[in-house]
Amino acid sequence: MKSGRSAYYVQQNRGEKSLCINVKEPKGLAIIKQFLKEVNVVTENYSVGTMARTGLIWGEIHKINPRIVMSSITALVSPL
Repeated sequence: MKSGRSAYYVQQNRGEKSLCINVKEPKGLAIIKQFLKEVNVVTENYSVGTMARTGLIWGEIHKINPRIVMSSITALVSPL
């Protein structure tokens, strides 16, 4: 451990940056829409319908950046 981080974490996340944005706030949603103009890929991992409630559906994202690729990953919980 160094500075509270494991060597594995540092190796796997070298050069990575993160940001937390509240898309429920108009200012946060505006920031996301600005990012969408620059990024190549969007991956959503919310439950079904969450992104749609913010207005960030594929059609809107594609209008902002026609070159963007979007993937949706939703964990399914199966009752045993």
